[in-house]
Amino acid sequence: MRGRLLTAVVRGIGAVRIFVLAAVACALTVLAMIAAETAGGWIALWFLTGIAIAAIFTLPEAWVGQLAPEGSHGRPFALSALMARVALVLAPLTPQILAIEGPGLFILSASSAVAAREAIHSTMRLPRSSRGNT
Repeated sequence: MRGRLLTAVVRGIGAVRIFVLAAVACALTVLAMIAAETAGGWIALWFLTGIAIAAIFTLPEAWVGQLAPEGSHGRPFALSALMARVALVLAPLTPQILAIEGPGLFILSASSAVAAREAIHSTMRLPRSSRGNT
């Protein structure tokens, strides 16, 4: 039942929009944890963060699967998994390696994500969505 509901929501709103919503929800719940004064409030926020993280980790895989040409899902999935693992390893080290703090680190991270997206689109020749719904 839950899987069907999520599938209907993703088809109606779009995987990219749901991913952005999940990322924003994750950031807001983590920020709200700072202000949580009770254990119950903190646990509720932790639960909501977990839901958002689950969407963040599963939606890109589904999106890549939808965009990959028929019969060649292996290469896009491998590239997606490789980039996710490299980001997981390098993300905590980035401030120390580059000696950047504050908004400069955010700007560098955001521009790197956009550059990686463009590289994937050009390398894999994936179709671009006109509405961002796929």
